[in-house]
Amino acid sequence: MQLSNELLKLFRNILGVTIRDVSEKTGYSEAAISRYETGDRKIPEEFAKRFYDNFSIEPGLRTDVILLNAAVRNIQKTNAIKKRRRR
Repeated sequence: MQLSNELLKLFRNILGVTIRDVSEKTGYSEAAISRYETGDRKIPEEFAKRFYDNFSIEPGLRTDVILLNAAVRNIQKTNAIKKRRRR
């Protein structure tokens, strides 16, 4: 079971969860997860399994990274607009 650092960060952003949330669900430290996302450390297979299981993601899911990046940008834009409207 594999999970790339790019997909880890994209899935986390799309799900709207923090590194702390992932840490609590997987049992891995926030520092380790941060290193996985930046590519400083290889993502262990056990972490990938726990991540997929805890966030209900199909491990074999093939995604188009460009579309996922677009989705993340749209979420970020929407959140920024909402913040501006609250002021």
